This record gives sequence, C-alpha cells and structure tokens, in this order.
Amino acid sequence: MQLARLRSLAAGSLAALVLLAAGSAHADAEVLEVEVGKTVEVLVGYAQGLICDDLTILDAEVRAKTEQNNVFVVTGKKPGSTLCRVGTDPLRVRFMYDVHVVPAKAKPAPKPAPAPKR
Repeated sequence: MQLARLRSLAAGSLAALVLLAAGSAHADAEVLEVEVGKTVEVLVGYAQGLICDDLTILDAEVRAKTEQNNVFVVTGKKPGSTLCRVGTDPLRVRFMYDVHVVPAKAKPAPKPAPAPKR
C-alpha cells in the first residue's frame, strides 16, 4: 500500500516537472514574427540542425552565411505559431524561437497617374 502511494506521488511529481520544463522553454523563447510569403533570417552562430513543432505553417532551414555564422531562415506559409529549436547538437549553442506567422500586410493602393497637361 505504501509503495503504491509512493509511486503515485513520484509519478505526479515527474509529470509536474515535465510540464514546468515545457512551460519554461516556451517562456525563454525569442519571439520571431514572419509574414506569409516573406522570409526572415536570424544569425545563430555555429548552431546546426533544427526542430520545429509545426512545419505546415513555415519553411525553415539552417544554412551557412559566413565563416563564423549560420543563419536560421524562415519563410511563412500560413498563419499560425510554433516553437523551433535551432541547434540540435547538445555540445553546441542552441536557440529557441516562438515563431508567429502572420497574414501578409495589405499593399497600399497604387497612386493614380498624374493627369496629362494640355
């Protein structure tokens, strides 16, 4: 009876720690806003590899920019939000991004051509 109760308490504590860790990862993420159809680049040092929760809303990749820096390249596909971790090697730098893909801003109406002079 005591052993079962102890196991239940341990399982509950573990679940709470997992939820706390997941929440803190989101809280530490840098917000990155991208319009649908637009591309944004962010320098990420030597980070390599990435994992995004929802690739249906964006195209993402990490590629070399200079000899010292890679870039995280994000193109918005449809509105939504997802978490992306850039840097999958535990021995290298890692970044967490809370990516928000927003609708494209309306383009301003073109100005009418001036009236011809007589």
